[in-house]
Amino acid sequence: MLHAIEYLLGQLDASALTTLRAFGGLQSYPSRSKDPVPADYSTGSVGIGATAPLWGALARRYVDTHLGPGPRGRQYSLVGDAELDEGAVWEAVLDPMVAELGEVVWIVDLNRQSLDRVVPTMGATRLDGMFTAAGWQVLTVKYGRRLEELFARPGGAALRRRIDLMTNPEYQRMRGARRSNCARRCPATGRTPRRSGR
Repeated sequence: MLHAIEYLLGQLDASALTTLRAFGGLQSYPSRSKDPVPADYSTGSVGIGATAPLWGALARRYVDTHLGPGPRGRQYSLVGDAELDEGAVWEAVLDPMVAELGEVVWIVDLNRQSLDRVVPTMGATRLDGMFTAAGWQVLTVKYGRRLEELFARPGGAALRRRIDLMTNPEYQRMRGARRSNCARRCPATGRTPRRSGR
């Protein structure tokens, strides 16, 4: 997601997008030294990417207290739902002081993917409740402009219901399906077609 945003902002050439996880290509996790557009924090697994901005916000407060007010800004972190498996993430979320760090923004991508498995269904509603209970403000952005336009057309309510009720395995097959196969799978027939060709 980060590399796609960098491309849309004109900071990354489109040719780089095809090199994700390739030797010498774009890194799976943001890297200050290996990516063409350096990130503020080099991250990795075990929740480092989620918690690093918290330390940045605390460091800014320390600097403000000891050296005088510095520039203001927000601390953003793009977090995949698989990273929410890490205990360190929830230890940070539940810390009452963290909820007071108003400039910290986590963008949680519920893509149901991990490097080694499909993430079990956790559900946006459950995550929303867990963050809200810890004192965080939660804003859910589920559908983009194209889907919202489709939902406004005749049959749009049925399409929305179909997407909302889709199981994880079916969702993953749909993501990689050709357009014709996607159109065949999308109607709610009450059964999943046997053929799963791409």
